[in-house]
Amino acid sequence: MASDDDRRVSQPQVSGHVIAPSLITEHPNKVKGTRAQPMSTTSSRTGYRGGVTAAAANHGPGPYRERLDSPRDIRAALLPEEVGEFDEAYQRALRLAAETLSLEALHSMLANWRRIARMTLVNPAGHRRMLEQAQRTMETGQPPEGAVEWNQLRAELGI
Repeated sequence: MASDDDRRVSQPQVSGHVIAPSLITEHPNKVKGTRAQPMSTTSSRTGYRGGVTAAAANHGPGPYRERLDSPRDIRAALLPEEVGEFDEAYQRALRLAAETLSLEALHSMLANWRRIARMTLVNPAGHRRMLEQAQRTMETGQPPEGAVEWNQLRAELGI
């Protein structure tokens, strides 16, 4: 019977991660979607002559993988009650970009709101409940019903 190491070597890998067969090309030094340069050595780990590279998997848009490429797309995916906050953050980031001649704050702001938009797309009702609970907690100072203190959770998990 083959060991785990023997089975792993039978599929191409990069840093211990198996490369999807659909990304492998006929050329032993190339993976689809990359610009790998051939290497002249043989890897003892994978058994391949030359370098092995991996391309990022992009399975395209889906119900929870919307592209959200533009601020307009991100804004459209948000709950109505979040749109005003998004607009304010976007305008602040644009002003900062104009003042500093750097897009870093704008990119960071869009990345943050893109994550929120994706969570919203996956479960709009759940996201709305989370916002409502956060608002209640901020107003009352009381944790949600059934909440567990951090120390108690760590103890339960044995951390």
